[in-house]
Amino acid sequence: MNSVKDKKVIDWQVESLRLVLFRAKPIETVIPLWETLTGEKPEKVDSQPRANIILEVGTFVLGSLSHISDPLRINWTLSPSQEQHQQTTSLPTLGSLFETKSQFIKMMNDWLSSDSVPETNRIALGSVSIIVNNNRASAYKQLSELLHHVTIDIENSTDFFYQINRPIQSTVEPDLMLNRLSKWNAVRSMGFGLLVGEKPEVIQDTKDYVATRLELDINTHQSNKKIFSKEKLIPLLQELSKLGDQISTEGDK
Repeated sequence: MNSVKDKKVIDWQVESLRLVLFRAKPIETVIPLWETLTGEKPEKVDSQPRANIILEVGTFVLGSLSHISDPLRINWTLSPSQEQHQQTTSLPTLGSLFETKSQFIKMMNDWLSSDSVPETNRIALGSVSIIVNNNRASAYKQLSELLHHVTIDIENSTDFFYQINRPIQSTVEPDLMLNRLSKWNAVRSMGFGLLVGEKPEVIQDTKDYVATRLELDINTHQSNKKIFSKEKLIPLLQELSKLGDQISTEGDK
């Protein structure tokens, strides 16, 4: 019998990935970062000088990469590009969670090694992943196998949602606690597609798509006031990533 611990069995497809860096001190003027990371110009820039916010978006390698900076944090998010949306009539994704996240982490490591990274005392890594199922019952059955402390009435329940945080001590910074927040549910979506050509046309797909959904937010605890050394940022990100992988493959234990 196959185990849920086997990555080949749990074929998570990732909808989005996110890295958030919290500034140790508020900044007076935010700066563009998209070109610093990618070496290219973003496709869209929205600057709000009064609010001290900048949004930069562009398609880059894996999908649509967005950067948002405000006085308190820097947020990088990877989500499906317009082209990736057009290539499917079901739920658009970036592809395999583990493969895509590995590339995203590498890209974020490059940024964390740069001079544009401010002093920080908190970092967070988030993801939203799905597994398309045949129906609600099969999605609930999968959730039941992944949630080791929860009993689900597969046939006679709807609108299931489960959220839990299981804090754990960091191995990179021994005095640091890490939050392992996970949210589990099943989602339903009506498919559609966009045909691109001389006459673009939206095609409605009458099939319902049901998916098991997992949202992860793995982050350093908000009580930490100590500024992380530059040398610890990449190891910390790797630790957050591994903790997320463990939940994705083994479920909530």
